[in-house]
Amino acid sequence: MEQELELEKKIRWFSEGATKDQLLKHCEAVERQSFQQAQFIANCLTEIAKCKARIACLENPVRQPTFKNWLRKVLDL
Repeated sequence: MEQELELEKKIRWFSEGATKDQLLKHCEAVERQSFQQAQFIANCLTEIAKCKARIACLENPVRQPTFKNWLRKVLDL
């Protein structure tokens, strides 16, 4: 509830009392914050994908062939 009231105060300030220079500075700050948030979210999603991949590997382990077995297969021994 308090956050909504703060938002309404800011909106009224923008529409009634803010100067053009104040609005420009605010827009710059909002754009910078938006960019940083987008980077943060992208990094979080990357880490989540890595964690999901690790979990999948732990739940369904795949036995990797050894070099010796691979060489036998290649040389048809």
